[in-house]
Amino acid sequence: MNPFASHGESVSPNRKLKIDPRLGGERVATGLEKKMQEKQRLSAGYRRARKKLRAETIEQEPRLRDFARYVRTIEPETADELIDAITTSWLPGSAQPVRMLALEIVSRRCDRINRRFGIGPLDDPLPPETSVFFRAQAVLRSQGIL
Repeated sequence: MNPFASHGESVSPNRKLKIDPRLGGERVATGLEKKMQEKQRLSAGYRRARKKLRAETIEQEPRLRDFARYVRTIEPETADELIDAITTSWLPGSAQPVRMLALEIVSRRCDRINRRFGIGPLDDPLPPETSVFFRAQAVLRSQGIL
């Protein structure tokens, strides 16, 4: 035991000391730290599940890889071209998980473009106006619930 811990023990024996791990003592996690560790564990599990679902969806529909490559080339001035491509493609008639992943790909691209121009990722237009994401969502929803 280090000298400071032994002095603390002699001065107040009933008081629990938080011992610094760098000093070689055993550290007990506080309630807040336990809660944070639990959140991290659950978050990691969620990320693993999402990654697995994404891989299964791409395995189910390999054309999503080509779609993702195409979406990476889209710039703000070619947004109408993206909506036309989605409308005339195989996407509106595909299964729900495929349409959801396609919409997620479009959303990520929109967020990247917004960040590049200094706009927040959640800067949605007011109702009379629309964004590429909402237009793509409307096209992909036309065949069923998204």
